[in-house]
Amino acid sequence: MAIEVPEGKSYAVRSSNENRQGYAFGEALGDTARRNLPQHPQTGGAKKMREYAVVYEKGPVSWGAYLPDLPGLAATADTLEEVQELIREGLELHLESMLEDGDPIPEAASRVGTLKTDIVEAWKPQLAKTA
Repeated sequence: MAIEVPEGKSYAVRSSNENRQGYAFGEALGDTARRNLPQHPQTGGAKKMREYAVVYEKGPVSWGAYLPDLPGLAATADTLEEVQELIREGLELHLESMLEDGDPIPEAASRVGTLKTDIVEAWKPQLAKTA
């Protein structure tokens, strides 16, 4: 059965899995819900983005990454480039799964910064004397 979609309108279908919240492509949404759906760049619309902080850690033999705002999401790989790719893919899959399950999506609240200190350099002469 084909559904005729008027130009400029978007539709979605409720998932057949009754345990899941949300919509999949097909069933008509109300005007408010339609305005809140993300716009995709392939349609020429603007896309609202969330920016989550990610922490990269160099271990003895590999790299790790995690997002403080999304507990349970982590990745490891041999190189920084590989872990960056894996955590990006993981973020998308993690959020899609949360949306499909009707789970609330945490706001991007964490920030990453750096701190400068000269304490190590200041202590080097004293540490060299005791070694």
